[in-house]
Amino acid sequence: MADLTIETIKLTQFQVNGAVLEEVADMLTKANRIFLFAKGDSQIRARSFQNKMIKINKFLIVADEYADESWTAANLNNTDCALFVTYGAKSTQHFKILTYFKEKRIPSIILTGNPHSELNDLATLSIGISQNEYDFFKIGTFSSQIAFQYLLDTIFSILYAKEFKKNLVNLKRKHELLEQGILSEQNVSD
Repeated sequence: MADLTIETIKLTQFQVNGAVLEEVADMLTKANRIFLFAKGDSQIRARSFQNKMIKINKFLIVADEYADESWTAANLNNTDCALFVTYGAKSTQHFKILTYFKEKRIPSIILTGNPHSELNDLATLSIGISQNEYDFFKIGTFSSQIAFQYLLDTIFSILYAKEFKKNLVNLKRKHELLEQGILSEQNVSD
């Protein structure tokens, strides 16, 4: 697993353009609301990203949570941003949603393990990474999920660094509140 993780991260790093990651971070920074479109294992990575973003006061909405992604998509506007995390990038529903977003000029980003998917052309920004997994005999989605985690962590680190001092002060203040303040577990009386 260690070798697989190291090799996956190296391959992903080699395939990704730093300027595109900066563009992704800029798009997310400007967004009023950020919606995550991801299913299965990819949604687990998206939720991890959602959890990190809370730490810098960005609250992401999981669009696929209750199979209401079409309703959610209909409520986005051009001040929002949609982030798709999908290994195969073959979902008909995602195709319809991205077509709608392109038509309405709603910013969208897709992270995918299928750099040849037609969904890539519909998104405002696309990051396609190839991994050594084959749908017909894979025993797990280890490589793609490691790659997605690496990409999302990298995007988070870029966002954090853009306002480093502000984020650091904010995190320290909140940490103190959670450790010793009224929100501390220690201050709970039974």
